[in-house]
Amino acid sequence: MKQLAKFSNLTSSDRRLLVSALFRLVVVRVGMWVLPLRVLLRHLHKMAVERDRLSDSNPLPPERIAWAIRVVSRYLPGTMNCLVQALATQSMLARRGHPARVRIGVAKDEGGQLKAHAWVECEGKIVIGGTGVLQYTALPHLEVQRR
Repeated sequence: MKQLAKFSNLTSSDRRLLVSALFRLVVVRVGMWVLPLRVLLRHLHKMAVERDRLSDSNPLPPERIAWAIRVVSRYLPGTMNCLVQALATQSMLARRGHPARVRIGVAKDEGGQLKAHAWVECEGKIVIGGTGVLQYTALPHLEVQRR
């Protein structure tokens, strides 16, 4: 109930942003369950190409979009995964006209097991998933193949 009160006290633009983040996180999470990654990436690209009509009149900094993804992820099961957050963030950023890239890095843990992490870079800065990123070796960028 406390969260609902907090939500209602936000500005209308912040509420819209959080609802948009909720929608994008659900699309990515469900998409990861039912679609191959390349197909999901293609669909996210199509969604992003249709730029938000509010993006020019109400520009948002990339950090604000990442904030919305982090807030919604705390309350939405299955979305604390770094790849889910990175794909949703990149999609929202692209829709708002911000060029952003999902990066994936790999490393070995103390036991020699391979681990991976995803983050988003926008305008030369990491906007989401930056914690501990220096321990990972970045793989080539994820690119969308258009058909």
